Amino acid sequence: MPIFYMKYLILISFLFSFYLSTAQYNRALFDSEAKLKIWFDSLFSRNETRYTLPDSKKIAFSDSIRHELVSVLNIEDAFSFPFDSLTKLGKLASSDSLLRVFSWNIRLKGGKYIFYGFVLYRNHLSSNIAKVIELTDKTDSLPDNEVENLTLSGKQWYGASYYQIIPVNEKKQKYYILIGWKGYNAYVNRKVVDVLFFNKKGKPLFGKNIFKSEQKTVKRLIFSHSLKASMSCRYDESLDAIIFDHLVPASNIYQGMYEFYGPNGTYDAYFKRKNMWMLKEDIEPKNPRKKNELPSKN
Repeated sequence: MPIFYMKYLILISFLFSFYLSTAQYNRALFDSEAKLKIWFDSLFSRNETRYTLPDSKKIAFSDSIRHELVSVLNIEDAFSFPFDSLTKLGKLASSDSLLRVFSWNIRLKGGKYIFYGFVLYRNHLSSNIAKVIELTDKTDSLPDNEVENLTLSGKQWYGASYYQIIPVNEKKQKYYILIGWKGYNAYVNRKVVDVLFFNKKGKPLFGKNIFKSEQKTVKRLIFSHSLKASMSCRYDESLDAIIFDHLVPASNIYQGMYEFYGPNGTYDAYFKRKNMWMLKEDIEPKNPRKKNELPSKN
């Protein structure tokens, strides 16, 4: 077969495949994605050394993104739409295909972060329409010394950019473990292990009293460390455990000053035991470090 005809057939095959992939979705989903891409590209615009937008513009672009997402995520088949071009938007889907979480963040002057998020949840795999819940970051209004023990609604969200979702099936209630990154201030970053579940009315709630150590039982895990340090925190399916770096201060004189905390080369883990997650210190996991999906900071 002549090369010309080979190239022609390849082109036709590509165009037909593209048509099939797009025909299954509402055109409005593609139009909305195009608008969102413009706003995200503008939000994360930068020169060679730094992000360039003033805080007011970052908030304005994020508000535009919020309003557009409220609209587009309510369109039929939005749950399965990939949004592939939105590379600055965190997109996670649970392995049971019932939950999707979208998140992004902006960094303001002085090191303050604002997180934005949406949850899509459907009760059945056959459903083309999911319930859309917007998450409102209320970190500043939550008492920092109590937040690990609070049950929060979507309107009281302890904002984070999530990079793992783990469905957990319990007899009494199904829930999802969410593991994420949280820029806290100009000196401290955090990793957050939260729990998302839905009450009998379908209302999303965060925080569940399931993480147990010798000292206490808490509803979410919060790990604080130096901005200059990198902390690993991931779920390992083979061990059914949440494995993370053990954090220590650079010196004993810095106890409780988390801007001086970092990994010491050992690992701890919370193992699933019946209806609780139990802490075990100083474990030896295989290949514990994986690259976390850190969000773009601007």
